[in-house]
Amino acid sequence: MPNANSFQAFFDETSSYLTPQSLKYDKAFNQFSNRLLVQSFFELLDASESKTFLELGAHRAMASRHFMRQGNEHFAIAVEANPYNFEKFRENVEKGGTIYKNMALTAVSGPISLQLKDHDRARKRGHTSTSNSLLKRSGFSEYKEVEVRGITFDDLTSEAVAAGEIPPIDQEPPVVWIDVEGATSQLIEGATQALPSCLAIMVEVEAEPIFVGQVTVEGVDAQIRALGFRPILRDCEFHPRQYNIIYVNERLLDESIVGPLIDAFETACSEFDGTEA
Repeated sequence: MPNANSFQAFFDETSSYLTPQSLKYDKAFNQFSNRLLVQSFFELLDASESKTFLELGAHRAMASRHFMRQGNEHFAIAVEANPYNFEKFRENVEKGGTIYKNMALTAVSGPISLQLKDHDRARKRGHTSTSNSLLKRSGFSEYKEVEVRGITFDDLTSEAVAAGEIPPIDQEPPVVWIDVEGATSQLIEGATQALPSCLAIMVEVEAEPIFVGQVTVEGVDAQIRALGFRPILRDCEFHPRQYNIIYVNERLLDESIVGPLIDAFETACSEFDGTEA
């Protein structure tokens, strides 16, 4: 496993093979690294025989829909805060078996305001977007506030288990995909009971604030580590400002699964030559 004793050590080690390729091939490599990271995440799920997938900040729930196509005994919940996205994509998401919920992940359960961009283009698109948040975007002033149900991750999982939507998480540890546009820290604050029972996390992070009051990657990393996880891989999708990290639960996953995955990812990144097979 990489030297993950600190975030900086992990960042420096992964930068040793990501940064030279990013500088050489720019966007072509950055996007390749993201596709490879997603592929690696699903390979991790396969190797660990994971049956439960939770997609938080789901938009069209493409990851959940892909997961549900991989096995008949799979369970997936996709949570999307934007009610306009939810109504637009609900039919397509649910027909594949994914349970789709219109909620926002928060530190404390209860009603909360979602900040929707409200310029002419946003209104013409019916306020459907991937970039709205519980937080306001830095330097932007035109917003429409929409009240949505806020729910902690702890409450989400306990409600889902009680409703028979997913198996008990201590028996079938879920994997978690987090893309909540700057509000990850709040999500983790409400996940301290259930997240330690999860197998792995893939999370979008920012190296510098994009949203007002946002906690950036070092703070989010500290929160996730405190719950028993360590980072193993990252991409450079929007280098250097925004990228994605895979964390694994140290108690539930061992080197026999994680090691080969890391080696294959590093090799594929290092051998990228501007083309893909």
